[in-house]
Amino acid sequence: MQFSDLRFLISLLLHHLFYCLCIRVNPLEMKRKEPNYSEDPFYGASSSYEGGTKKPKGNDYEVFLNFRGEDTRKGFTDHLYIRLVDAGIHVFKDDNELPIGEAICPELLCTITRSKISIPIISENYASSKWCLLELAQILKCKRSGGQIVLPIFYKVQPSQLRHLTGRWADAINAYKENLDEKVVKEWEEALKAVSYLKGWESEKIENGREGALVKIIVREVMSELKELFIPKSLLELIIVWKRL
Repeated sequence: MQFSDLRFLISLLLHHLFYCLCIRVNPLEMKRKEPNYSEDPFYGASSSYEGGTKKPKGNDYEVFLNFRGEDTRKGFTDHLYIRLVDAGIHVFKDDNELPIGEAICPELLCTITRSKISIPIISENYASSKWCLLELAQILKCKRSGGQIVLPIFYKVQPSQLRHLTGRWADAINAYKENLDEKVVKEWEEALKAVSYLKGWESEKIENGREGALVKIIVREVMSELKELFIPKSLLELIIVWKRL
């Protein structure tokens, strides 16, 4: 390879790096607006909402965290969020819960749609939260329709529990069947089963349950996925050709 070719490649790489840095946004959390929808006392926005034509103001997120607040908000989820932000990743982590009878707002569903990666943190009481299940259903729609990357974490639970809906998982779903639309509950069941088959991490199987080690692995994987998303295919091909010279 000629020196001029090497200099051109380095220049191109630096230019792209500068571009990526310029389009990065301040990694502050977006606060959820209070929902005020009246068409449905609970669901408000249909579960099939895909972002609509009117998008909320604000920035797209690189990572969306989906989690059960009472299980992991002040522990694992908080540690993961801090490490991701420290790595310069733009993360959405909501600190509110969905009050009974309130509607999930379209802005939140659109935030999921516009995120590059979603991380469902599935814990013991996950299925008892309508909010978690609503978000999970939307996440999997985005994976199917837009190729969103989904990296599930099975936090002190086993994928087989979701796959077969045993124990408290079955209890939560059966309770919903008594009060909610059958189609909605069926969608949640399918979402739980679908996510159980995705490649992710079982917290208790990573270095004997050491959460710090798991967080480190997840951050490394997220950065790797984002790197592939940010590098244009043409530039990636150029790098591969250069390595072969």
